[in-house]
Amino acid sequence: MSWFGCRGILGVEDAVLNPTGEDSGAPSDAASDTSADSAQPVDAEAGIEAQADTAPPDASSEEIADTGPDASPLSKLTCKLVLPQHWKLYEASGPAFFLDNVYGDSLPSRNQMRVVIEQEGTVSRTHYVSTVGPAAEPDAAALWMSTLNYTHYGARLHGAITTEDPPGNSVALLSWRDQNNPPTEQYNFYPARIPADFPAVENTVDPPIFMSSAVGYLEVTSVKMAVDGTKVHFVANYSLDQMHYAWIPPYITLASSDVAAEVALTQMVRIGTDNHVFVAGGAKGPEQYVVNDLAAPPIDPNYFASQGVEMLAASRSSGGSLNVALRDVVHDILYLGQLNPAAAKKLQLSYLKAFPIASITTNPIPTAKVAWIGDELVMIGPTTDDGSLSILWLDMLGRVRAEGPLGNGSGGKVWKVLAARQSFQADSAEVHVAWTERTQLEAGPLLDIVWYNQIRCDSNSP
Repeated sequence: MSWFGCRGILGVEDAVLNPTGEDSGAPSDAASDTSADSAQPVDAEAGIEAQADTAPPDASSEEIADTGPDASPLSKLTCKLVLPQHWKLYEASGPAFFLDNVYGDSLPSRNQMRVVIEQEGTVSRTHYVSTVGPAAEPDAAALWMSTLNYTHYGARLHGAITTEDPPGNSVALLSWRDQNNPPTEQYNFYPARIPADFPAVENTVDPPIFMSSAVGYLEVTSVKMAVDGTKVHFVANYSLDQMHYAWIPPYITLASSDVAAEVALTQMVRIGTDNHVFVAGGAKGPEQYVVNDLAAPPIDPNYFASQGVEMLAASRSSGGSLNVALRDVVHDILYLGQLNPAAAKKLQLSYLKAFPIASITTNPIPTAKVAWIGDELVMIGPTTDDGSLSILWLDMLGRVRAEGPLGNGSGGKVWKVLAARQSFQADSAEVHVAWTERTQLEAGPLLDIVWYNQIRCDSNSP
């Protein structure tokens, strides 16, 4: 099947199953402080290494890692930024000049991208939505959901994703705490549904999803999302009383540790009625939890590698299998594979095909955004400190479809990248890309700006 024929988007399959809005890498001089008012964003992922081979369950190795025979190199596509000038989607304003929560996803039915941005205020947070694409100039960021900011703390944004039905609609996941009975706080999540014609048609908010009623200050630190039709599935990291947890509704605690990095969420993928949740893990290596819709605690972890191997990306394939990309950061090896649903329930490193990165490319690997387009792996981000963007595009056999620089940003340090499928044809592809730059304008403060452009890949010379 042609890679352009897959109706997947970056990180979001045709059935939009892979989470968007995941935490991205920070500038190289980022501080170690992970609090909301930290001067620099911090990547919480931990690295981990390969373990011994394990016999695959209920399937042959050919069925599990369906990568096919080795093949000759591909004719490389040339990729470049399309718009002559980047579109500025949002510029942070005081008192908070750093944008910790910026998420985006494509609207496949409209060939557009929707970006959701949270601006911290003095006593509340404001949320903006910008919908951009080849047929629309970026409109002024539309104020939305301001009525949710009714408490001192205000609603916090954790992610945004496109639903399968109805097409063109999005869901933003927010949370906030109610202090009705101090010192006990009730913490709830609220899916906010953004219609295709927003802001002409107002958003609605689903009933709350109860998380906790705790004594003490509970803080949600990250969320991974997936959808199934109109239903939102998610898993959350939170901290409470010096402990850190990975939790999935309605009441299942998957992992806990006094070290936040050990329970950091790396991916969430929904296949059938199973939610596959991947956690960075500790000394035993990265962890996989398979949570069926009818599951009850406890859910035992599957340790699929040992220290030195990290999860890069996972998604549902175009055929309903699990696409996985791992990286051995010690030995600089990339692992790629596609697991059928039976094997996906117990991922092992031995199911995947190993590619020494030096045999793939001599260029630095951009890892600010790593995701699957259908059954192809795409990496986009900066590889130097000059504010430029690069791309590395691989098929399941580790063959390079495109690589190299895309162009310069706007002069700031790129620290978060969002990307989404735009359009695909027989010999070309176009991708939406938005990114956050941390920069200083004249004599003003250091601040974040969100920019947008489009990537075009084809066989023509630039």
